[in-house]
Amino acid sequence: MIRTTDMIDIRDLHKSYTIGQNQLNVLKGINFSAAEGEMVAIMPQGTIPRGRAFYDPALQGRWGAARLAVLTGAPVIPMGIWGTEKVWPRNSQVPLVWNVLNPPKVIITVGPEVALRRDGDAAAFADENTKRMMSAISNLLPPEARVAREPTEAELRAALPSNYTGDLNAEFTRRPGTN
Repeated sequence: MIRTTDMIDIRDLHKSYTIGQNQLNVLKGINFSAAEGEMVAIMPQGTIPRGRAFYDPALQGRWGAARLAVLTGAPVIPMGIWGTEKVWPRNSQVPLVWNVLNPPKVIITVGPEVALRRDGDAAAFADENTKRMMSAISNLLPPEARVAREPTEAELRAALPSNYTGDLNAEFTRRPGTN
């Protein structure tokens, strides 16, 4: 899918904390695309949280999208996406596409441009701009997404890979929301 849609594969950016040639090529590609006026879509969460973290109403983001937006001058248009876990639960190896008579509802809401601080070094405002982006995304989600609640055992299991046997709270320390 990446090749057929002219996407840039950013998985190489997450393989190490040091920037190697693959990572630099990815960043150059993103900068080039943005400079050419192309749309660059980045999910600032980095991944879908697992276990209890999936039900945490405080969304955690990574700094990369905010830094790239400031560096390139690109606008940030937030999108709130809700309900995809009913189509493809974390504990399923394939999406649940056979439910054609009563398909789950997925809601996608697009918001106005996020006002980022652009009056200095991109790294200096990375945390603040990331919080602004995540707040804008959170505000686009349905009200039930913004309320803390204890998930049921079945909900927790659906929010984890099917072979997972570890700590249901490990996600909070695995992905603290920075970098």
